[in-house]
Amino acid sequence: AAMVIVDPIPGQESRNSDFLLEHGAAIKANNLAALAWKIDTLLSEPARDKFRARNIGYIFQTFNLLQGFTCLENVVLGMSFGPGADRARAAALLERVGLGHRLHHYPRQLSTGQQQRVAVARALANRPRLVLADEPTGNLDARNGTESLALIRETCRETGSALLLVTHDPEVLRGFDEVSDFAALNAAGEASL
Repeated sequence: AAMVIVDPIPGQESRNSDFLLEHGAAIKANNLAALAWKIDTLLSEPARDKFRARNIGYIFQTFNLLQGFTCLENVVLGMSFGPGADRARAAALLERVGLGHRLHHYPRQLSTGQQQRVAVARALANRPRLVLADEPTGNLDARNGTESLALIRETCRETGSALLLVTHDPEVLRGFDEVSDFAALNAAGEASL
């Protein structure tokens, strides 16, 4: 299942989408009942971190890869916050995204598109129930953006992960059946208060 949120207000994209994704990822200490899983009480910060690591994969617009770590180490490190590090799974994911030959390369040695693929592998490493993608094509050229989006959708389907993607790119929007406007979601939320 995939849902795309469009945030078309120029200059506001980052603020609005960051707010939506931070709260959806339980980065902020808000009531987590809004998530698909019914959580009755607020979690402590360590419990929230553990929940997020085990259930939510996050694809950042700027990738957030650690420059002093190889591709493989970036994915393994992400796994260490969840059920546990599994180098074989991390290598298999990198192979799946076409980077099996770059396991020991550092982010600075990769193209922008390759860095995005490492970020996708890291986001899927813990077999999350939900993948949040913040403008995943925003830093890519048209060809790499199309390939990256196809890869994200395909790997989410393979792992059974739901996808919540925030974008204001009309080309990205055309590829999805279910698109919601951020302004409409805000209006609906305000009306329910």
